[in-house]
Amino acid sequence: MEKAKAILKRFEHAKGNQDHEGALLAINHLLELDPNNSGYLKEKYLVSRTLNIQLDIGFARKLCWYRSTDEGCFYFLAQKYNAQNDKYNTVIALAYSLSVEENDQVRELFEKVLEELGFTSLAIYIMKTNRIGHLACEPDSWLRQRGQNNNIDSKKLSLFICNGEICNLAFFEVLKRYITIVESDFFHRLHRTRPELLSDEFYRKMPYDLMSVYYARRNEQKIQKGISGVMYKNMSDIYAKSSQVVELTHDEKVNATKHLNQLGLDSMTKLVCLHVRDSEYLTQKSKKNFSYHDYRDADINNYLPAINYLIGQGYTVIRIGTVSNQHLDIESPGYIDLPRITSVKELTYPVDVFLLSQCCFFIGTTSGPSSLAAVFDTPTLSINSAPICHHYGAKSRSIFKHIKRKGETLNFIRIAQGMTLSDMSETKIIDCFDFKEISDNELVYVENTPEDILEAVIEFEALVKSDEIDNVDSEYQKQYIDQLGHMGGLLAGNAIPTISFLQKYKKLFNLT
Repeated sequence: MEKAKAILKRFEHAKGNQDHEGALLAINHLLELDPNNSGYLKEKYLVSRTLNIQLDIGFARKLCWYRSTDEGCFYFLAQKYNAQNDKYNTVIALAYSLSVEENDQVRELFEKVLEELGFTSLAIYIMKTNRIGHLACEPDSWLRQRGQNNNIDSKKLSLFICNGEICNLAFFEVLKRYITIVESDFFHRLHRTRPELLSDEFYRKMPYDLMSVYYARRNEQKIQKGISGVMYKNMSDIYAKSSQVVELTHDEKVNATKHLNQLGLDSMTKLVCLHVRDSEYLTQKSKKNFSYHDYRDADINNYLPAINYLIGQGYTVIRIGTVSNQHLDIESPGYIDLPRITSVKELTYPVDVFLLSQCCFFIGTTSGPSSLAAVFDTPTLSINSAPICHHYGAKSRSIFKHIKRKGETLNFIRIAQGMTLSDMSETKIIDCFDFKEISDNELVYVENTPEDILEAVIEFEALVKSDEIDNVDSEYQKQYIDQLGHMGGLLAGNAIPTISFLQKYKKLFNLT
């Protein structure tokens, strides 16, 4: 491009003659033609520094983005943050600067800012906050693990970086009382696009950390199959040995109770929360096509007998969630469908959090609210589990969706022990989370019947009432556990199948 060549020539001439004003004018013209040119950005930074012209923090971030391995760029950004007294972003920028190249001047400022904050070292975690399951389980498992550690380094500053996609603001605000969260689209995107840039001195994983699977670092395979199962076992082990950390404040409880009072509920009401996964939430929430998760959905009509049973036992069943593409027409004060009540739409998030912390027990599918229930150690019955898994939370039971191939129902134990999608595939069924891949291999997930669900609910309600969930006295359950051995992955959790489910389908579990 002749115009660019002419301007570049003018810039080089001005720079050679130490005409800094002329050089700056020329480089600004070049950036108008090519705004993201890393070389032009660096030249503008150098000329402006010579002229003692202050560049804004937006330019500093852009410079780091396009010259992320250039020494000095992150130090420049850190100085901008520090001038704004933004200490957390300052130490993050300095950590990136030291990751690019060790420098005495940068290290000195890094230690100085940490000292001002009351710390001597830094650990950086990357949060996934756009899905409630990850927003709940990832930091909560970290908090529980930290609580088990008798040698906590009180001088280490732990910072959790997230972007602006917050799926549940109410729970997000609760978490901010327990961990230090830095909301930064810039640093979050920086990690996603170049995960190896931040050195091991500063970067840390949570026990369950899906970001580390999606955006792998050195010596890590960037694949999803199987890896999340390994982390799932880590998380399950933590929950098995820990108790609740996160608590709601008195004011949060009072605020939620006021809204529930409008629905005719009071502190004496026996509550059971229900969540039945469908595709509507993700369809409205994101432009991304999440249809590959459709195998996890369930038909709410199959839950009707169980809901009626609970109402008959004196419970009020509250279906939680914000939106849904399916509803039950139940004319009973014992059933409340929050997704259909438009007057509480804007209150759904804080009400859901409160309900899952206070209800007698929770009935859910393999979806995000199950993780929120686990935060509060709420007894959980996982129905229509798919892929086959044990919920990791305390005091839990489960029943699985059946898997069929050409009309034949597959054996659960063989699936658990590593049956693959087909003879031509190395992918294990239990590790496959893609509906298309499942369908392409002629596999079909079949939902639990109304009878399956009713029997599981009756059994689970009795366990909760008698406080015997931790006891495993059934011979069927013992046989099931023995066959799994010390299997990890998605079957490492506490939610073994109910006795009724094992007994009804004992051939599929190799039970005698």
